[in-house]
Amino acid sequence: MEARSSLFDGAHQKWQTTLDKFWRPGPRHLYHYTSGLGLHGILSSHSMRGGNFAFMNDRSEFQYAKGVLWAVLDYFLVGTPETVVRNFVTRLRDPQHVDRVDLYITCFCEQEDLLSQWRGYGNEESRYCIRFDTARLRRTAPEVSPPFA
Repeated sequence: MEARSSLFDGAHQKWQTTLDKFWRPGPRHLYHYTSGLGLHGILSSHSMRGGNFAFMNDRSEFQYAKGVLWAVLDYFLVGTPETVVRNFVTRLRDPQHVDRVDLYITCFCEQEDLLSQWRGYGNEESRYCIRFDTARLRRTAPEVSPPFA
């Protein structure tokens, strides 16, 4: 079990390094559009919960995110020896497995006050646009733990 944990610790470290290379300097603020109920949930829980990607208003957001994830995974696999980790990451790319993933995501915009977002999120009673400071948002993001720690 010790060797397996060490294997995943090494993969986790490489994954963090890979993500850092893909992390581009972003805008100072990101915006999240939601309803009054969504805003209440965010403020009362001090957290954001994603929605299931299968029920998204704009499926192109998922397609874009999937393309970014594939690029990161491809980069991650360069130089990764034939291991359990490499086999796992390779299987992630298989459409047969991707379609069975129960994925929840939260979306942000780089621009505020977008008519398309006002139309797509919220409801007739309430629509809100929440501004997030990206420096603070990244500092508060949870650390990702290796699966077999």
